[in-house]
Amino acid sequence: REAGIETNGWLTPRTYAAVLRGQFDPDDTEAEVAPHTAGPIAAQAVGWSSYRHDSGYSQTLWVYEMPRQPVPMTWMTPLFTRTVGRRAVTTVAEPVPAQLAQLATRRDKVARAGDEVTKRRMRLVRTAREDEEARAVEQVDREQAAGHVRYRYATLVTVTADSAERLRHDVRAVRRVLGRCGCQTVVLYGEQDQAFVAGALPLARGLKPLRGWFA
Repeated sequence: REAGIETNGWLTPRTYAAVLRGQFDPDDTEAEVAPHTAGPIAAQAVGWSSYRHDSGYSQTLWVYEMPRQPVPMTWMTPLFTRTVGRRAVTTVAEPVPAQLAQLATRRDKVARAGDEVTKRRMRLVRTAREDEEARAVEQVDREQAAGHVRYRYATLVTVTADSAERLRHDVRAVRRVLGRCGCQTVVLYGEQDQAFVAGALPLARGLKPLRGWFA
């Protein structure tokens, strides 16, 4: 209420089904549909980098790095006001089990301690960034000891268009805007069907295990 956002209660099953149906079939503008018609009539992973579903083509981007500097509350406004294509922006926050969070923090502290020993032995100078990262590890450790929960965050942007050519154009525009906002993105190659479910559909799915060399 303080943010000026009004709520009208939960969606009915038929209205919620229409939301799902509209994601799979952008040409369908019905306000309500039968729940058993919410899914796609046909869907196919197109090659390696996009997903075709009924009347639409989609590509999902993973924002793997957020801005490193403080940003205003409206820092993502350009994504919604300076792009004209259809896009869905989803941010997932998943709590990490306490035992796994403690193991991750312990691993970070051991790594920092090892780096410190190596730098002293080789007479290397610590950078300001390394000092900040070390303080951040200590802060996370104190917060977890006080009972705070550690979270994993992921932001996904799904772009949908009515043709493959239009999709390529809209994705380039979205990536340019995200780059200006301080975000780094990557196309979720080989996972576009799963990425569509996580990024475009309001199904409250969790996150997959960490990917990459340092998972």
